Amino acid sequence: MFIPSMPPVYVEKGSLYLSPAFINKNKKIKDVVDACPRIIKLGEKEATRIEIIFRSIISEIDKKDTGWEEIISYEIMLFILLLKRCSLKKSSVPEHNPRIESIMEYIEKHFSEDISLSDIAKNFFLSESYLSHLFKNETGMSLKQYILQRRIIEAKKLLIESPDEKVHTIARKVGFTDFALFNRAFKKITGTTPSNYRITLNSR
Repeated sequence: MFIPSMPPVYVEKGSLYLSPAFINKNKKIKDVVDACPRIIKLGEKEATRIEIIFRSIISEIDKKDTGWEEIISYEIMLFILLLKRCSLKKSSVPEHNPRIESIMEYIEKHFSEDISLSDIAKNFFLSESYLSHLFKNETGMSLKQYILQRRIIEAKKLLIESPDEKVHTIARKVGFTDFALFNRAFKKITGTTPSNYRITLNSR
């Protein structure tokens, strides 16, 4: 199970099954798989890079062009090595108290709206300073960062699922009123621009 460095309630799941025969056939892959922990925390940039590799593996399996098996072996090795690198950097999975889970559920329903720290604090009858401290202490990020990342996750989804929709329209749909801010935030979090992300994923 691969878990990004944010509350797991928003994780998009996927499965890559490697048969024992395939793993045992390649000693390097076997050694890395054996040493890889079962739970790994991923930052957004790391998750984006691994997502691209994952989609490329799926594409190669579907198309089966010349040399596809060799390409898949290489990409699986890269996939596992990146996960191993992440596991060496981070080793714990955060747990959240019920109040934080309720706040995250509220954000899930309203992240595409113009919500603020003040709005959320009033809704949960908390002071802004206490809410900020509580949220940062439980999740490891500020509430503003959390909302920003949630919006970017949704934008990534829409960029792939709606290839003909304009990028600035998607920005508005996920809660950004400033398109330049959306571009900057997307690149800072994922390491690439929204347009390049769409091109890269759709070309796989």
